[in-house]
Amino acid sequence: MHLHCHQAHGMQCNFVGEIKPFEQKGFCLIAMKLIQASEDLLKEHYIDLKDRPFFASLVKSMQSGPGVSMVWEGLKVMKTGRVMLSGAKPMDFRPGTIHGDFCIQVGRNIIHGNDSVESAEKEMGL
Repeated sequence: MHLHCHQAHGMQCNFVGEIKPFEQKGFCLIAMKLIQASEDLLKEHYIDLKDRPFFASLVKSMQSGPGVSMVWEGLKVMKTGRVMLSGAKPMDFRPGTIHGDFCIQVGRNIIHGNDSVESAEKEMGL
C-alpha cells in the first residue's frame, strides 16, 4: 500500500507521525520520502481527476508544502489500510479512523491510500 500524507495540511498539523495504527496491525514501513511536488508532477499524479471541478484547487493545495510518501507491506495491507483510513469521501469518515480522527477540514485531505496495486506502482514511479 502506498500512503501519501499529503497536502501541506497533514505536515502543518504534525500528523505524519500518526502511523502507529499501521504498525500495530503488523504492517512494515519499507520506504519513506519527504517530497515537495512540482505542479507538473501533481498534474501527472492526479491525471484521472483533471476534468473534475476541484482539480485546480487540489493541485494548488498540494503545492502549499511538502508531503511524505510511504510504502507499507503486509497481509491485506491495501484493503485493511483503506478501512483504517475510512474511505475517500468526508461524509464517510468515521471516528476511530485516521480520516475521522484527524481530518479537520473538508477539502484538505491529510492522507491517501491506493485502491489497487497498479495505482500504487504508478505513484511509486512518479
